[in-house]
Amino acid sequence: MLLKISNVFLRGISTVIPHNVLRAEELADISERDLKRMVKSTGFEQFRIAEKDAKASDYCVAAAEALIERTGISREKIDAIVFVSQTPDHIAPATSAILQSRLGLRDDIPVFDINHGCPGYVYGLFQSAMLVKAGLSRVLLCTGDTVSSYVAEGDRSTRFVFGDGGAATFVEEGMDEFYFSFYTDGSRYKSLWVPAVIGRGLVMDDVMPSKDDSPSNSQIHMDGAEIMTFSLEVVPSLLENFLQEVGISKNDVDIFALHQANKLIIETIARKMKLSNEKMPFRAGKYGNTSLVSIPLLLSDLLGDKQGAVENAVLCGFGVGLAAAAAYVPMRKTDIMRYIEV
Repeated sequence: MLLKISNVFLRGISTVIPHNVLRAEELADISERDLKRMVKSTGFEQFRIAEKDAKASDYCVAAAEALIERTGISREKIDAIVFVSQTPDHIAPATSAILQSRLGLRDDIPVFDINHGCPGYVYGLFQSAMLVKAGLSRVLLCTGDTVSSYVAEGDRSTRFVFGDGGAATFVEEGMDEFYFSFYTDGSRYKSLWVPAVIGRGLVMDDVMPSKDDSPSNSQIHMDGAEIMTFSLEVVPSLLENFLQEVGISKNDVDIFALHQANKLIIETIARKMKLSNEKMPFRAGKYGNTSLVSIPLLLSDLLGDKQGAVENAVLCGFGVGLAAAAAYVPMRKTDIMRYIEV
């Protein structure tokens, strides 16, 4: 199903990554041969990892402050906060409430959290655009994750994948049209999940067998092969159908900014769609898979401080859920900042 939201504008994007760098060879005691094989397939040579007490909200605050300063927008002119993350500060209250206070925003604005991962940036854009369509002038979208805190030390399937960071985006009233499309197959949710629960009994037989190096119930369990299968089955067809429904060709799109799951997945999707690696780039080798931050981080890395470098973009997040989400967004006047290290 294609969804269109009119009279909106993507004003600006800023991203923040931790200054703490871990190289792939530091993360596990494996042979040089295995290390080279993993780096070649994933593309991840190093990872940006949050300090022990740092939260996704900390990186979102830093990104939001930078974006506010860059655009010169008064805090009084921000009409809502949408915070999207799998790693909130607390179970309660909503982290968006904490962000309202930390950023010094008005006390009469709606603030709320969305629990989503890899497709979460597109979901956040969709929710923000709907709020603008409902009558708000400007929404501050904060997206961030510190997934590394959920990774088991000895679990290679996740230790060689995830990094951390945050992003801030202004969605405003304007003259543009955003298009969205979504896909969800919740029956496959255990392919990427944290089994710990609140208010629901946990059947231990449903969890991976316990081993010394396996994740606990409060850490990420990932079936890498299933995620790969889902990505290659769903994403190309979702994007092809999306382009057809929007009524544009691949040549009309300046950049396909996909969630940076890993190098092999991105390059395989590009090959299946007959797109060049330049048009569907992988640029996360220095950061790792930063979950829902990977799309804005890709844009910051590739297009940061180059306003007008692209006319438009197709964004696509996919993974946890299992779910995928695509968006077509004009960007000819979007101020995309170079990423910041904190």
